[in-house]
Amino acid sequence: MKKNDKKPDYAGMIEFTPDPDFERLRRAANRKTNRIIPFFELYADAPNIRRLLGPQAMPEPLQTDLGENQSCFKEEVIKDIAEYQYRMGFDFTYAISGVSFTRTENHHTDTTKEQGRDFFSSDVITIKTRSDYEKYKWPDVHAIKKAAEGAVQNYREAKKYARPGMGVIGRIPGPFEEIIMLLGYEGIAYQMADDDALVSEIARRIGETLYRFTEIVCACPGVDGFWMGEDMGFKTSIMLPPAWMRAHIFPWHKKIARLCRDAGKLIILHSCGNLDLIYDDIIDSGFQAKHSFEDTIEPVWSVQKRIGSLIALFGGLDVDFITRKTREEVIERTKYILDSCACETGYAFGSGNSVADYINFENYITALNTARKWSH
Repeated sequence: MKKNDKKPDYAGMIEFTPDPDFERLRRAANRKTNRIIPFFELYADAPNIRRLLGPQAMPEPLQTDLGENQSCFKEEVIKDIAEYQYRMGFDFTYAISGVSFTRTENHHTDTTKEQGRDFFSSDVITIKTRSDYEKYKWPDVHAIKKAAEGAVQNYREAKKYARPGMGVIGRIPGPFEEIIMLLGYEGIAYQMADDDALVSEIARRIGETLYRFTEIVCACPGVDGFWMGEDMGFKTSIMLPPAWMRAHIFPWHKKIARLCRDAGKLIILHSCGNLDLIYDDIIDSGFQAKHSFEDTIEPVWSVQKRIGSLIALFGGLDVDFITRKTREEVIERTKYILDSCACETGYAFGSGNSVADYINFENYITALNTARKWSH
């Protein structure tokens, strides 16, 4: 950076005064309209939080090791997240600790992220054989409890730093994502042909673990809802046959969603990909809202026409669009999404996926400003 160059004043770009009210998000999840459209994101990458709050924010490492392969976020990180969420106009802050499964990871250098990125390649497999399964160290009762206690601690810290009116959203790992990460996409394809009973048993073990974790965290009064991270598709379809999903994944979705709703917590599904073959199953599972939309698959306004009366839709401003397009184009697209999605049923505005570190952050703030002006 040249000496005369100034860093953008992102905080000064925000054109509205925050006035958080979590009931707006609750109304949206229950498919009720709002005068002021709430915002929703899964999370913002740490560099974006630093862009808003300053370089001292989000000190690395972000997490604390709890032992038994479990971790939670540090309190100072939770504090910074709450401040970021407030200034950006959200009605909630978040704490996304969850129970972890030991697995093989691929770490790659990435020029867009200082510390690199972790990828789960299709050919990286943690459990390849029945022998691997029998040797695998599953999270036991103590590990699940430790993970849940770490998450509850984060919820309480989030509630402590949340401004008046803000709620707290947590995360529940998804059983489909976890089995794909343990077996690999190629691995599960072979295993379903060679030993489908083993795949079914692994799905059961994962589902039971996540259910027990959810039982504990749902009892915490400091958290108001959860999103489940569960990418089930790709550009043109879902990753595994619908019949297998209905036998081994959706029953756990239904049980976990019921736990959340019975406890008075919101339950939001985040799932990428073309889900046409299973939208009925998603709705039947009891999720209140569906998040994650990509224009090249199907834009949110098109999905809204088909299923918006059956499940609330959250987000939808395509991440690639935010990153590549002009300010004027972002303004017009934001207005179009709101005109199409927010007039007749519950809707929460945000990106199509998350506030990634490579996103055009100025464009993103422009979108939030536009959405707040649209609301008034």
